[in-house]
Amino acid sequence: MTEKSTIAGLISQAAKKLRDDFQQVRDTISHSGEKGGETEEKVREFLNGHLPKRFHATKGFVIDADNQMSDHQDVIIYDQQSSPVYRYDGANQIVSADAVAAIMEVKSVLNKSQLQEAYDKIEEVKRLRKRPISEMDQPTTEGALTTTGTLGIILGFASDIGLDKLAEHCVELNEKYETGHRPDMIVVLDVGVINYRVQFVGGQDAGDLAPASDDEFVIPPCFVHLVAREDGAFSLNRLFTLLLSHLALYPRRPSIPPFSVLLEGTSSLVHGLGVYQFNTERRLVRYEPPAPTPTIPSPPSPLIRIRDRVSKEELATLTYVPWQDGGIIRKKGKLPLIGLLVWFTKGEPPRAVRVDDAELSMVMKVTRPEFEKWPTTIERQSNLSATLEAPPPFEMRQVLTEGTAEPFMARVFLGIVDMATKVLSHEDKQAFDERYMPTLNPALELRTTPSLYPQADREPQRGSAERHNCPQSTTRSVAF
Repeated sequence: MTEKSTIAGLISQAAKKLRDDFQQVRDTISHSGEKGGETEEKVREFLNGHLPKRFHATKGFVIDADNQMSDHQDVIIYDQQSSPVYRYDGANQIVSADAVAAIMEVKSVLNKSQLQEAYDKIEEVKRLRKRPISEMDQPTTEGALTTTGTLGIILGFASDIGLDKLAEHCVELNEKYETGHRPDMIVVLDVGVINYRVQFVGGQDAGDLAPASDDEFVIPPCFVHLVAREDGAFSLNRLFTLLLSHLALYPRRPSIPPFSVLLEGTSSLVHGLGVYQFNTERRLVRYEPPAPTPTIPSPPSPLIRIRDRVSKEELATLTYVPWQDGGIIRKKGKLPLIGLLVWFTKGEPPRAVRVDDAELSMVMKVTRPEFEKWPTTIERQSNLSATLEAPPPFEMRQVLTEGTAEPFMARVFLGIVDMATKVLSHEDKQAFDERYMPTLNPALELRTTPSLYPQADREPQRGSAERHNCPQSTTRSVAF
């Protein structure tokens, strides 16, 4: 079997093609800036030709949900199937940090100064905040192993120092950078690879180390070795293998920033133009709330109280809420609403949504009289006790007046006058009147204002107001 017919041989040939392309760039372009840009483009072309199509290699910037942004990055490997991309100038892209699986710094010649520069660029991306794993994230494997860390790679096409000396510089630089901000792999094409390996206590070498996904990961009982391996022409094979292993464990993350970030600068004023409801035919119909009437209030909704028939413990309450052409059921308590609705949905699968401490049914074709018969069905189908609590009867009565003939108002307006008359001497009473009457008289005069409802006016009553020569006011009835 020839080298080309094996997977390792095919990747090795791809590495040779990448190396030849780099040599051509170096031989044909003299300007160092343009040479670096062409070299990085060749790496991106190689990755996009060999990575799973879910991922894409681009250049640009990385931004997190806190609006923190990195400097320009040579190669950003991100999940293009689940991430929005913010572009400008057509070529560069701004990618969400949650979608970035790996970052790569490309150097024509890798030495100590170029190594530190690459450390700084990778730190800029790794220090950006990623949101924690949530139910929105979809693992890509059936196992529990997953990682949302950003793999940091430094790729040099050549080095003017040996691989061992490069590894020594890595040891020095690691002391200056936080654990989670360091590169995970340094590769010199056709020379070798520097990366980390794990050895558990009491065990043998367990394999290469992937980056931790957050600051709360479980601390493993292991030793972490920084190792250098002279892989020669197969250095790119190891890079590609470790990169693919990392990408295989990277979950699909809907990398949409918080709405507060996306909507920053938009108006906070909301102009309501109409209210609509979905009716039982799934049509959005204009909702016209009943006009408020001071004399005819809306009757309260009926309520069904469900208890355990033996212990009498209350398990749930159901409230009927009228809708366009049906109703919805609001449930509070232990029992699941869906388990109760199966008796009343007439073949349709019951559906419900939780809102705060209650569950709401979807809109149902149920009327209030039908709902009021549910207790009989519930008791017949189960060992539960269900009682309908009928709304209390309505009573139209006067609950508020504004006349001084009423006890409360009489005390407010006349109590001070009574006290002054009975307690104070003639001289003191005059002083009292001079001081307080400018306040009491205007208030008393307001009682003589014509009523807004003349039919509610009533004749003056004989009583304390008449004895004190205070004007009798009108009264107004309100509904409660």
